Amino acid sequence: MKRKVFLFLCVVFGAFCFAEDFFLFKPTDTICFDRATYVKPADKNYLYFLYKNDEGREEARIKRLDTNVEAILNRNVYFNSIFPEYDKYIAIRTTWWTVYITKDLKDIALKELNIQWGTPFFQDVALIKNEDGYFLINSDGKILSDQIARSSAGNLLDGIFSVALKDGRAGFMNLKGELVFEVPQEYKDDGMRPAYWFSDDVMVLTNGLPEGKHKNAVIDMKGNILGETTYFLSNFSDGLASFKYTVERKKRGSKHPDRVSVFGYMDKYCNIVIPAIFEIKYGYHVPEFDNGYAEVNYHGRDLLLGKDGILYSKEDKHPVFNLNKMKTDVSQPAE
Repeated sequence: MKRKVFLFLCVVFGAFCFAEDFFLFKPTDTICFDRATYVKPADKNYLYFLYKNDEGREEARIKRLDTNVEAILNRNVYFNSIFPEYDKYIAIRTTWWTVYITKDLKDIALKELNIQWGTPFFQDVALIKNEDGYFLINSDGKILSDQIARSSAGNLLDGIFSVALKDGRAGFMNLKGELVFEVPQEYKDDGMRPAYWFSDDVMVLTNGLPEGKHKNAVIDMKGNILGETTYFLSNFSDGLASFKYTVERKKRGSKHPDRVSVFGYMDKYCNIVIPAIFEIKYGYHVPEFDNGYAEVNYHGRDLLLGKDGILYSKEDKHPVFNLNKMKTDVSQPAE
């Protein structure tokens, strides 16, 4: 019985892998942009958009502006997992798969490599994983490196990526497969943590431990540590990263305090720029800064938080409240 179940699961997984390309990307001659319900630029030449199909279901597409060509995408592909601006091809990534499609949106590229996961191309080089391991390739599909022994992978957008080697070393390689620098022992990638990547010319390393023992470091592209913090730190955007921790707060009418997650923002040197006065609502992500603002909720009102520490209305960006003038009662992290 167990053998039959195992064979059945193998068949299902094989069918999923075979069909993955089709479900992830499908060329089409049908133009549906005029029915778009959500539009987001992927870069200057492409748009990602959602629309209602003839059956009333929401579908996602990518549109090339100069040729008016569209392609259907898997609904679970989000625009920030589409990388056209760096590639000879467009890299489309999901949790389990990466597909490279041609810029005319007509076909899937590099099929012969059986790519399971890959980065966008950077200076005509990409890092890919297939059933044989991790390799550096060029846009012609030529393998440029011997197998890279590693357990996780970061992006190549900045020309270096995280590696974990067989001899226990962990750090960052360049496009030639050379180890550029190692990371401190406490931040080494043990294969269980998310892959590291650079954002805003810095990278956030973690020791992977829970709150109370947690530690983050911010490094530059030469491996220099700019700052360290015991708070949980996100990746950087617009020069700031959110930090968060858990506090205990007693609400009116309650006999016992509640554990609440709060967040604020730090600069690249781990200096607190905006204190942790915002609560993280269940099921919501901590907002990142984009073009100088982050969308936050303050005392039940949706507002724009400026990098200057001022809250603005979302409608007309009129100043509502200056956080710099308040006497902040910053609660301490719960034990």
